[in-house]
Amino acid sequence: MEVNDLDNPPTALILNTSPDPKGFPSKLGGNSCIVIQQNFGDKTYSAQLAFGFGSDKIAIRNKRNGSNWTDWKYVTLS
Repeated sequence: MEVNDLDNPPTALILNTSPDPKGFPSKLGGNSCIVIQQNFGDKTYSAQLAFGFGSDKIAIRNKRNGSNWTDWKYVTLS
């Protein structure tokens, strides 16, 4: 199953996105990614870690004490 909205993800540990999903971490490059979710299904506290084929970066964001995601932060691996 491909996910097309990372801002409102399904309850799953690992997500495979469709091309250009809502909430995509744009600085990853490419147009899709794999996302690992921590505390998936919780509407208040959660985290997402994303990586893809478009760069050597990893993106992370979280939700804490609310329903809004933080901005994506990026780590470059080279």
